[in-house]
Amino acid sequence: MDIPVRIFRSNMTSKCQVTIPKEIRDALGLKAGDRIGFELTPEGDARIVAADSEDAAASRTERALAGVREARQIYKAQGIDLGLDPAEHVDWVRGRAAEV
Repeated sequence: MDIPVRIFRSNMTSKCQVTIPKEIRDALGLKAGDRIGFELTPEGDARIVAADSEDAAASRTERALAGVREARQIYKAQGIDLGLDPAEHVDWVRGRAAEV
């Protein structure tokens, strides 16, 4: 099913806060107090995701680790060995995540 892309706008305050438009909140099932996440795609687009879903977080982690495994195969084919396991490789590529 093709869903047409719709653009919603919001202003950023001096504290870098934005209001998520109602249509977006409704579509994501978000309510006041919910945690949200932001994803940057390889194409440079940003997406808002519900951050409380452990399944969604696990899915994103698995996709990241799959990408690392693919990169390691490419490195190996080129004779490059970083000596890192996939999780260490993610930290190396992204930088260590800030402690929460």
